[in-house]
Amino acid sequence: IYLPPSLYFSPPYLYLSISLSLPPHQELQKRLKDSGADGVLHPHFLDVRKDSSILELFKFADSLGHVSVVVNNAGVSLDAPLLTGATEVWREMLEVNVLAYAVCAREAYSRMVANKTNDGHIININSVSGHLVSHTPGTPNLHFYEATKFAVTAMTEGLRQELHTTDTYIRVSQVSPGWVQTNIMSRFYNDEGKGQQTMKDVGTVRAFCIVIYRNL
Repeated sequence: IYLPPSLYFSPPYLYLSISLSLPPHQELQKRLKDSGADGVLHPHFLDVRKDSSILELFKFADSLGHVSVVVNNAGVSLDAPLLTGATEVWREMLEVNVLAYAVCAREAYSRMVANKTNDGHIININSVSGHLVSHTPGTPNLHFYEATKFAVTAMTEGLRQELHTTDTYIRVSQVSPGWVQTNIMSRFYNDEGKGQQTMKDVGTVRAFCIVIYRNL
């Protein structure tokens, strides 16, 4: 979450970084401070599966300044095929990959309007999986994960249409990368070694499919 200290976006900038695991973000906070960059990063623990946790986050953001930009980047992919997957696993993917995005977008929009941040920006980190269904033999079964990412594609377009009816310049975008070197496959297999090997096997995609929707 990006929180400018004034309507003129003058430095120092404030950034609120959220995660279930704080150490990487605390390291990023230190690097930002040591670099002398114009900005302050506030790491914050958040479980996006819980509405109450998200609402507490936005209250904390309110204490820092006006919310101007929100990047929805939470995501989880778990081994749960459509024919044999466990309901609770599907539910977790829906809560993290879809519902959390919707709740954060709603809370961000309400604050942008209240604070007259008419050029705010909501950015959904999607995936190429939100545009095509994989069918490559030997690759992980991602079908339910892909269903959640298709939902993000629909949600982004829905936000664009709803924002078009408002008297603001608040806009929404989505970024749909391919394979990126993260720990998502380690969580998929519940095995760090196997997850990292999968990432090496498929290769890290350096090209991104970027779709930008403005309030048009």
